[in-house]
Amino acid sequence: MTLVVEGLAKRYGDAVVFSGVDLRVERGEFVAIVGESGVGKSSLLNCLAALDTWDQGRIVHEGTDLSTLDEPGRAHWRRAHLGFVFQAFHVLPHLD
Repeated sequence: MTLVVEGLAKRYGDAVVFSGVDLRVERGEFVAIVGESGVGKSSLLNCLAALDTWDQGRIVHEGTDLSTLDEPGRAHWRRAHLGFVFQAFHVLPHLD
């Protein structure tokens, strides 16, 4: 498994949450995303999990560009490839 992130950016209105994120994670590799509160860690993880959209760049998992998937396709991808433990489950009110 390879996860490749290239030039990822996320904004809320005029506020830039993160930009220019490049990342490559290989099978068996562990990665920690650390930083102060409010710097965009959760927003980045939500994008990497295809739970949220991003404004620029791409996320590719095992050759599949996640931006090409519709919401049912993203849900199927998550079920097949992703485990996610939420810090607070109520922060995504559209999910049950």
